[in-house]
Formats: sequence, C-alpha cells, structure tokens
Amino acid sequence: MIDPGHPRLSIVRQCELASISRSSFYRERVAKNEETLRLMRRIDEQFLETPWYGSRQMARHLRRQGWRIGRHRVRRLMLFDSAGIYAKPTWDTALFTSTTPEQLHKFYALLMPIPPQVPGFVVRDILRSTKKRSWITQRALGSMLAGRDVTDSLLPQLKMPVLIVWGELDRITPLSQGEKIHELIPQSQLEVIPGCGHLAPSQCATRIGPKVVEFVKQ
Repeated sequence: MIDPGHPRLSIVRQCELASISRSSFYRERVAKNEETLRLMRRIDEQFLETPWYGSRQMARHLRRQGWRIGRHRVRRLMLFDSAGIYAKPTWDTALFTSTTPEQLHKFYALLMPIPPQVPGFVVRDILRSTKKRSWITQRALGSMLAGRDVTDSLLPQLKMPVLIVWGELDRITPLSQGEKIHELIPQSQLEVIPGCGHLAPSQCATRIGPKVVEFVKQ
C-alpha cells in the first residue's frame, strides 16, 4: 500500500518497490475521491428526506442500498447530523404512537406550525402503519426519556466550526434547546429559521440550503 505521508520514502520510490506505475496510483486516488464525493452527496440527500437519521441509522440505510460502509466512516462524511440535549418533554409523548384521528391531528400540530388537512382514508392508513411500527417508536422514546442518546457532555468537545439550524416555531425541541446547544459549542453559529417548526430541515430546505452553502464556503 502506498503511503503519501511516509517520512522517508517518496511516492515514486514506493511505487517502484510495489512494482506499480505512479499514474496507476494517482488514478486510484482520484477514483476513491470521486466515490467519496458520490457517497457524501447520497448521505446529504438522504438526510434531507429523513433528518432524524443519525450515523447508525444512516449507515444501516446505506448498507441496504449496497454501500459497504460502517458507522464511523459515515460520521466522518456527514455534513448534516442531529444532536439533542436532555430535556423533559412538555408534550404528550403518546402522540408519537397515535391511535385515533384526534391524536394524529394533535401530533401534526406539534410537528408543523400549519398542519395540513389530511383526508380520512389517509389518516386511517397512517394509523395502521403507526400501529405496526409502534414498538420501534416506543423503544426510541424510552431511550430519549432515559437520556441515553443525549449529547450534553459531548458537544463541548467538538473542535470544528458548527452550524446549528433551528426552526423558530419548533414545539417538540423548542428554540431554547438550540440556544443551549449554541452555548455548549463556543465556535458554533446559530441560524433560526422564522416560521418553521420541527420539520425545518425538509419543509424549509430552500431557506436552509443557502445558509449551509455560505457556512461551508467560509
């Protein structure tokens, strides 16, 4: 294997010892870089569709699509990620596993400042689907309420520049939590998106996108 950072052997000498041409080595490096860029684009696209995916869920999803990748590489490549600090919910957690149309409407009101009018037959289908996956949701809620997935102690350890994007009208994770995370990461920048709720990454993507591009260019 060629090590570009070898302290004593140049790339030319390493290629000679490995009996490969230098051009082959550079072609391989370019191919790997192009593959990494494709993977990064796929991760970013998927995150906009499922902004609740952390590195574990993202790695599992990519493996189902045929990518050979582990969680640690996903963590290195993710431009977007989600983080949470411990806070006791002020809303009814049972709404996450709604069993009635009334509960579902309340849940949508939590997620979105202006919830859509959902036809009755769609509501019934959503409730059936929710019932099938309720055990997954309950397990995730249990972990959240126990504080097992919070990052309070990890956030101050971050050294890179961080852009925090928050929906101004988020009722599930209020803006006060975003402001607290901003305090825990001294080198962070907090962008509050007016009129957006908990689903800001997907529903307000056209406003968030330019802010992310500007931040990355800095």
